[in-house]
Amino acid sequence: MRAKEILTKLGTLEQKRDEVSSALIETSYREAKLVLEDSLKKYQKKVDAFLNTEFEPLSSTAFLMVSHKNLNLNTGDQVQLNVEALTSDGVTRNVTAELRPAMLFKDIDNLYNNKGLITTVDISNYKYEERTVEIVKTTNGFGVGDDRETQGLQVIATNKRNEYRIVNLNGDYLGITFQTDGKEEVGDNWLIYVYWASTGTTYSVKDKYIAKVSPEGIVTGLSGGTTDIVITNGVHEVFLPITVVGNEAPEPPAITSVNNMESGVEVRFDYSTSPDSETYNIFVNGVLVLTGVEHSPAKLDHNIFNDKVSVIEMTAINLEGKESEKSNAFQYKPLDELPTT
Repeated sequence: MRAKEILTKLGTLEQKRDEVSSALIETSYREAKLVLEDSLKKYQKKVDAFLNTEFEPLSSTAFLMVSHKNLNLNTGDQVQLNVEALTSDGVTRNVTAELRPAMLFKDIDNLYNNKGLITTVDISNYKYEERTVEIVKTTNGFGVGDDRETQGLQVIATNKRNEYRIVNLNGDYLGITFQTDGKEEVGDNWLIYVYWASTGTTYSVKDKYIAKVSPEGIVTGLSGGTTDIVITNGVHEVFLPITVVGNEAPEPPAITSVNNMESGVEVRFDYSTSPDSETYNIFVNGVLVLTGVEHSPAKLDHNIFNDKVSVIEMTAINLEGKESEKSNAFQYKPLDELPTT
């Protein structure tokens, strides 16, 4: 959590505490006072916990590693990327998603006077909105509540010793697991503030018509073609080549000119507008005479035309092998058929 975020959060907590405190002063109703007093205690507890939390400096990314060196997809296919950062403190962290769950937690003896300790808290599977959770040791286990006043929250034991999970009313796991030292006593309580922090990873696609990437690193093929996905974290960039094969036939090319040359006949054409077009075929009088053409112009032998006026057409072939409709028909006259001047 950056210094600016820390100050913002602290300011928000103090503002809410002061608002409740002002409302408490202004009300004269006993029931309202009890509710407000309870809220004031909760917000003051959050402020105290926040102020007593120790913050570790954020390490910087030294090296970025991506699970794929290149991608080959069909239109509509999806692939989950996995991005890891080797940080300056020698730790490898998963930074695939643009945001990651983070928390503020400290078992603060001087604040809560707890007898037992929560030794570890795991929030790696947290997927919900930010919240502050209060866990209290009771005679029958643990009670749990949050600042969203979620009804029916429960703490259930896992198959590991002194390990517990927080679930909702339906038994769904909230993504918060904690482990104690086994010495907790009735009345011990802890606060866990879970929020979303930036991992520093962002994604962009050079050609947004070919593919897209979600903030969670899920790549989706949109249309045929080849481009690069740019993965950025701090000053580090990784370029991931991606080829998407289209499910539809490409657009045809357009013949622009046919010229007589000493070495043969030169056919010039505008490429297909479909980005997944790979090669081109040439037809003379409806007969396929040349395949695998990659560049304009293409050259044909004089003898293909048999000294007759001919019609030349072309098609485009995409990465999946699908063929376009034929291009415009271009009439070619051999050299001896051309009018003399």
